[in-house]
Amino acid sequence: MNASLKKFIISIVDHGFFVATILLVNIFIMRTADLETFGLYTVYYSIFIIFVGLHNALILEPFTVFSMGKFKEDIAVYYGAMLRLHARFGMAVVCLSLLCLFIIVMADRSYLGPQALGWSLLPVGILAVFIWKLCRVTYYVKNREIFAALAAVCFGCLTLLGCAFLYFTASISALNVILLLLAIYCVPMLIGLIGNRRPNAIDESKLILTKSYWKEHVTYSKWIVGSALVLPLTYNGYFWFLAYYSELRLIAEIKSVVQLIGVFQQLLAALFLVIIRELSVYVNDTNYGVLVNKLIKAFLVGVVVITLIYIPFIYYGDYIVTLIYGEQYTQISVVFKYCLMLTIFQLGSYLLNVVLKTLLKSQIVFYGYCGAALVAVIIGFYLAKTYGLLGVIAGLIFSEIAVFSVMLFFVVRYIRQDGAVPKA
Repeated sequence: MNASLKKFIISIVDHGFFVATILLVNIFIMRTADLETFGLYTVYYSIFIIFVGLHNALILEPFTVFSMGKFKEDIAVYYGAMLRLHARFGMAVVCLSLLCLFIIVMADRSYLGPQALGWSLLPVGILAVFIWKLCRVTYYVKNREIFAALAAVCFGCLTLLGCAFLYFTASISALNVILLLLAIYCVPMLIGLIGNRRPNAIDESKLILTKSYWKEHVTYSKWIVGSALVLPLTYNGYFWFLAYYSELRLIAEIKSVVQLIGVFQQLLAALFLVIIRELSVYVNDTNYGVLVNKLIKAFLVGVVVITLIYIPFIYYGDYIVTLIYGEQYTQISVVFKYCLMLTIFQLGSYLLNVVLKTLLKSQIVFYGYCGAALVAVIIGFYLAKTYGLLGVIAGLIFSEIAVFSVMLFFVVRYIRQDGAVPKA
């Protein structure tokens, strides 16, 4: 079997198990609790996603790019340095969160109880997620993707067992489900730490990264961090906006659609881990003719695959939604035909995103996300409040068109300059 195809299949298993697990957890809540509970869980989860996005921008994306470049021959040292950074950062965050919780409890003793303990454990779980994601990227860099897939399978099985425990103990709530997910993330984290353990021969002094490295790291990641701060407005901003008006039922409907679209987004994430190295080679060699052909081929194949997957949802959406979510969600099936257009623009934006990051032009991605957030705030929120679910989907499509247009303009501009990419 072709090495790239094998890696892509393993990556699909890895990302597929994680997204399928989260999807099953969402379905579990939707079928065992009311729409308001699922809406509140969605708001909580959207806040968690902000932390994951910032971690990805601050650490994971620079780590992925540099580990395939300047640290390719010394990945164990680089991984060890990043792991040490996580440990220090994690301890600081846990201590700060516990201090804040202590101050709140001392000000009002009514907060003292199981919920306070639950909130205090959140930073620990989030740190476990961060460390696992670092280990996961390292597996792909070392061509040991099979261990990432193994961790994903363990995460899925344990999460389903945890949901069964919540069901039989009648303890289903938005906070309890979030705590369950974060606790089980500790298992993939341990698998990652064991599988990526550092050789004993490493010189500890090398684990201290130089100031010149951090300067380069910050230069690369600053625009990605900006994107991580702006991008949530495009999707999660709708949840926060509607939560302000206590529209938890509408939030539940939006989430029920978005999580199905999330399956396609995970396919894109799996594609990213496979093609970024190949695209980086074409960019470094300024072989833009081959690069364009690869992009067009990937986009056309993606459009065909996505369309084929969407066809059953468009024509038999009522039956599929009833089968998966139950009868109280059947009204969402009318938007699937519009979601096809949204996902196609997402595919185009994702491919252009990869190219811009290999060109080290992350600021353009930031500009695109700023445009998308602006569209969401000016147009999308109004459409959501006025037209409900259809208004949200329309707002998402307009935002994705804004991202795609900005990225396409600059990619075409750079490629037409005879391979000379201008300095930032």
